[in-house]
Formats: sequence, structure tokens, C-alpha cells
Amino acid sequence: MGYRILTQKTTLPSFNYLVVPLNKYSKKDLIEKNDELSLIFLINQLQNSSEFHALKDIPKEYTEHLTENTPDYLLKIIGKVIAVLLHKLNIPDEEVYEVTDQITRRKFSMMFDNFQAYDVQETRRVSRE
Repeated sequence: MGYRILTQKTTLPSFNYLVVPLNKYSKKDLIEKNDELSLIFLINQLQNSSEFHALKDIPKEYTEHLTENTPDYLLKIIGKVIAVLLHKLNIPDEEVYEVTDQITRRKFSMMFDNFQAYDVQETRRVSRE
């Protein structure tokens, strides 16, 4: 009675990477793309929390398109990605939750309305001084 060794031929996946020069695109260029990825790019371009509030000027057609055409599974992914980007800007957890909740409930147009633009870390630093 012997042992048989089963072998399986495996191939490594081949990946191609595309570097997107995000700073090359203006806010207007990204809005014209009118898709979910452009929303993530818009938020990734932000340098501070006050710039996020400025996104409320996005055309209504843009947010309506996202509201009507984005599948549920993609809404969850977008919410998570945007949460990471907002945390990078030192947005308080409550604010991040409100924004991502608006996304998952398909309320893109309201996403920017109630946002308070302040940096928690900066506020703490100033109060310590």
C-alpha cells in the first residue's frame, strides 16, 4: 500500500496596473465621468475636511445617477472606501458614519448637506496649546 502524491498545475495570476494621475483631473472632469469611481476620486482629491463640504455643489444629475444606478454591493464598497478617505482627513467617526449611512441609503444628494467641516486632531492640538 503506497501513497500517491497528487500534483496540481497552478499558474500565478498576471496583474496589470494602471497608474491614474489623479491630480490631472479637475472636479469638473470627474463629475463628467458620472460614475462611482469618479466619486471616490473626487473625495480622494480632498486635502482637508472643509473641502468636503464644498462638494455639495456637485450637480444634482450626478448624484441622481449614482442613486438610481449603483448596485447595493457597490454602495457598501464605496461607503467603506470613503470612510477610509474621510478618516485620513481626521473627520470624526460620527461624521464619517453619517456620510457613509447616506451612501448606503442611496441619499447621495444629502451626503454633503449636514457635514460639519472641522478637523478633530487640529482642534485638539489648538486647545492643548
